[in-house]
Amino acid sequence: MNDGGEMLLDWFDASEAVSYAEGLVGKINALKESGSGKGWRPEKSEKALTEKFEKLINDARIFAKGRRLNVYKKAKFLNAVKWGLRETGNDDAFVDKVVSVLTVAING
Repeated sequence: MNDGGEMLLDWFDASEAVSYAEGLVGKINALKESGSGKGWRPEKSEKALTEKFEKLINDARIFAKGRRLNVYKKAKFLNAVKWGLRETGNDDAFVDKVVSVLTVAING
């Protein structure tokens, strides 16, 4: 295939972005579970959880910038996060907030 055809196929190859999103969903779910387990005390744990969540968001920003994700790959990434979080039992408000924060992070 010529270079133009390969570039076009690469433009639509979002497998790396989707794979990263699936891993991110697992990390977000693990972080959320760690904050709701036995012995969790909001006054002591909330700051630590917020810092860990912000690190995950920053890591996603770095991933997106490092890979120079195009609009299609960004959409696939965000869609994989959205449905991954929903399929693992997270409520819509939480999912929407995470996707909103990620949208700003990867487009900023």
